[in-house]
Amino acid sequence: AEDPPAAGAPAPERRIRLRRPARAGRKAARPRPQRRTGAASCPSCGAPVKFRNRRSVARVCEYCDTTLVRDDAGDALRELGKVSHLVADASPLRIGATGTCFGVGFSVLGRLQIEHETGLWNEWFLEWADGHTGWLGEALGQYLITFPARGEGIRTFVPLFDELSVGQRVVIDGKRYTVTELRKALATGTEGETPFVVEEGYELPYADLRRGSDGFGTIDYSEDPPLVFTGRCVSWPDLNLRGYRSFDGWQG
Repeated sequence: AEDPPAAGAPAPERRIRLRRPARAGRKAARPRPQRRTGAASCPSCGAPVKFRNRRSVARVCEYCDTTLVRDDAGDALRELGKVSHLVADASPLRIGATGTCFGVGFSVLGRLQIEHETGLWNEWFLEWADGHTGWLGEALGQYLITFPARGEGIRTFVPLFDELSVGQRVVIDGKRYTVTELRKALATGTEGETPFVVEEGYELPYADLRRGSDGFGTIDYSEDPPLVFTGRCVSWPDLNLRGYRSFDGWQG
């Protein structure tokens, strides 16, 4: 299959903040309640709002674009207002698409759009059929699947952001990675459901790592201690996607 158009157009600067009361797929601060129906109504427009993953704590209403937060106590929703703005891009991915990779099925639940000085990229929040959550990074036609290093809620010790430099070696879980990118980015928008809360004014310092031909890692320094993810670079055919967007001249 032909590769899809690359996402990555420059965007006007806008900052949002992410609060992660219990960040699923990354780091859980405390155990979350198990009893959740996943269904409620938007307090802004009254439309039905449904969370597909019990770990998700925020969702953008698909009818009025209001960001809603689900409290720990249950399904009651709190309104944050319209704080998320996505820049239109040529990504073929979208909420509700499904696929299979590494022999396991997954569904796309949400998106975080991130910008730095040379463009933007997408981080898609995935729910896997085996119960795990993870992320699919998409930038300039590349696809990167990552999971929390050593599993959810387990700390991985890494150097401080200011101690790193491009080309430096970093050891994660006994494996050597090389730092290939070191930047400070801005989160600029989100859609669907996510395991964190979106607010104004968020900066994301990060380090991207490579290992061999397809090994990939990233260190998120927006939290203390930093959040560490490892995974692999994959191709578009590897994702076996269904329900994605098609474009003129490209059908996947």
